[in-house]
Amino acid sequence: MLGQAISHVIKDFSVRQFVSLSHAEADITDRKNVDNAIRKYEAQVVFNCAAYTDVDGCERDPMLASVVNDEGARNVALACQDANILLCHISTDFVFDGETTRPYRESDSPNPASVYGATKLGGERHVAKVASKHLIIRTSWTFGPGGQNFITKVLERARLERQLDVVCDQTGSPTYTLDLARGILALVECGAHGLYHVANSGSCSRFELAKAALERAGFNKVPVHPIESATVKHKPSAIPVARRPAYSVLDSRAFTEKTGISLPHWNDALNEYLGTMAALQSPPRQ
Repeated sequence: MLGQAISHVIKDFSVRQFVSLSHAEADITDRKNVDNAIRKYEAQVVFNCAAYTDVDGCERDPMLASVVNDEGARNVALACQDANILLCHISTDFVFDGETTRPYRESDSPNPASVYGATKLGGERHVAKVASKHLIIRTSWTFGPGGQNFITKVLERARLERQLDVVCDQTGSPTYTLDLARGILALVECGAHGLYHVANSGSCSRFELAKAALERAGFNKVPVHPIESATVKHKPSAIPVARRPAYSVLDSRAFTEKTGISLPHWNDALNEYLGTMAALQSPPRQ
């Protein structure tokens, strides 16, 4: 999703040429493959949007999670260091354990509660250690065109089921990939380096996000019931989940101070996304 979003908005920035590579063209688990891609296109900046983001899948297959999220990030960092170019690496709010009551700052100590979070944190540390020119961006709860996400899953379930159970004790910062892409490119353009949190403003629970999406997508008659994370595995209609942070809202003030901009509220971002989905799904005019 994010790779496609960057491809979409990059025309609004001072970039002369942008190349979007597929898995086959730049497999981050293959160091030589990454080296060859950077040399072939004479890259000046690399955006690493590749990751194994199936949180439950990471719990089931920690080795694959490590190969992609941890060692894969190291491969890209080594390649960028050898080429002396900037690496823009994308990370996650899941590096935190969620045991707080205020938005997480970049200075807060990570303590991941899942394999996904642990392997993404490992990738961050490789990038910071290996690539002298690096920009690490943590974001959260991404949704947008081009891939499955929480919003699409909720809407799909609403079409198939008479009612939905959604966890109410996980709070985060829903982030629209097009807004995130603009934020990332703004950081690059102003010469930022180091670690930044970038997310849409505001926060909500998974339940609140699901309810808002359903109402605005026209599923007002589908009942949505709040449940606690601990009970999910006992609900036959709910998807089993790995442990998520209870509270993973990100503080993006450092990003705003650096770029002079702040991302829109998640409510506005959700409206834009659902509007885009409706336009794509509407029948063509005769």
